[in-house]
Amino acid sequence: MTRDYAISATMFQNLYTMTFGPWNRRYEEEYQATIRELGLTEETAGDTAALASVLQTHPDAFWQEYYSRFEKLRFARLCAWLRATNRLPDDNVGYSILLWKLDDRALHEALWGKPVELYDVPASELPDGI
Repeated sequence: MTRDYAISATMFQNLYTMTFGPWNRRYEEEYQATIRELGLTEETAGDTAALASVLQTHPDAFWQEYYSRFEKLRFARLCAWLRATNRLPDDNVGYSILLWKLDDRALHEALWGKPVELYDVPASELPDGI
């Protein structure tokens, strides 16, 4: 199965997101911790009974906050994978909206595989001039 992704050029570079700059160990650790907290491991992703059981462990507000964080981290990780693999967009709209067609294998690699872009610290902690 192929999925279409439309990402603005600004969002693709993570300029105005909670994950500013390149993907790094801190973001990856937070992504993995959020996946575990939500019960969204590869093994439970398709198991509705397991997910239903996890949902009973916390109030709705917790899930809304954590899922929102997960969505932001997952988007940033996808963008990092696209950048690091030098995957060119399949098309664009007005040069500002970039379009990719990703099959299940590529999407799995981007979201569940070993990160291909992984810096030690966030860009905000790098010395000036680097």
